[in-house]
This record gives sequence, structure tokens and C-alpha cells, in this order.
Amino acid sequence: MQNKQDIELPRIFKLPAELRNRIWEFALTDPLIVTATNPYFSTPGITRTCRQARKEALGIWLLGSSFQIVVQDCDMAWFHETYEPSMMAVLRSARKLGAVKKLSNLSEDYMISDAGAPHWGNLVKSLKVYHKISPVYTHCPFHDGSTTMVKVIMAAYGTVGAMHGQAWAEVEKRLEEWHIVLVAMDTRWT
Repeated sequence: MQNKQDIELPRIFKLPAELRNRIWEFALTDPLIVTATNPYFSTPGITRTCRQARKEALGIWLLGSSFQIVVQDCDMAWFHETYEPSMMAVLRSARKLGAVKKLSNLSEDYMISDAGAPHWGNLVKSLKVYHKISPVYTHCPFHDGSTTMVKVIMAAYGTVGAMHGQAWAEVEKRLEEWHIVLVAMDTRWT
């Protein structure tokens, strides 16, 4: 068994920290859009090679990236049930390592884009999960070219976030009022 002193550091760790940070920036941001279309949040492979690389590169990646959530047929339940908790675990880990000092500016780097068609049942299912797990983010900026469907989704999330703490039955009643108006404007929401 080798002693810790006998293990040779990878060459990158022999470079000055400022130079390593520039390398991490070039390797991990360009500007990077991380697209979430599946339920698992994954960090770049370089952040999983060793503790030192994770400490140095994770914060650079998180702060230098924008995160795009692709919503298929208004279904974001997967995001709240698996993706968001795993991302929050990564953020807590990054903060613990000192890689990220604060998390608030990360929530501003979410973009929502849609795929598929309006689906009221999926949206309500997603909102119910969101309401149940105590909203982490109540603000998500629209990107240029946001569709009406994305605007409806985000407005619904804003309503549920504003009603957090109230019983789901009350929230659902408010959403049903919305639904009636929405269907009158666009029959695809039936």
C-alpha cells in the first residue's frame, strides 16, 4: 500500500490555482446550457475525478452555466421528484466544499422551454408535487421566444408558490378557475 506522500499529484494540480481556475473555466463554460430532459442531475465528469477537482471546478461550472428545463406536455413532476433534489444535493456539496458561497444567484439561471402540447392534467400533477415538497424556486425567467405554454406554466407555478401553506384543495380550486378561462382562450388546454 502506498503512503499519501508517494502518490503523485496529477500535473494540473502542480499549476498555480489562478491558472487552474482559468483552465476549469475554459473546459466547463462556453457559455454552457445544461438541458434537463431526464430526471437525473449530473455534473461534468471532471468534477467527479477527485475531491480537489470537485472543489475547484464545481463552483465554476455551476456559476458559469445556465440550466434549461425542457417540459414535455406540461409534465414537470419528474423535475420536482428527482432532478431538483439531486441538484440541491450537488449545490449543498459545493457550498460545503467552499466551491459556491451562495446559491441564490443560481435560481436566476433557469430557463424553461416546452416540447409537446398543452396538457392540463400533467400541469396539475406537477403543481401538486411542487406544492407538496415546499417550493425551492418560485421565480424562473422566461427566455427570449418563450411560448404561451411556458408563460401559462410559469404563471401557474407563481400562483401555487404564492399560495404555499394553504391546503391543496384551495389551490386546486383557484387552478380550476384558471382552467375555465384558459380553455376559453385556447381549447388545447381541455
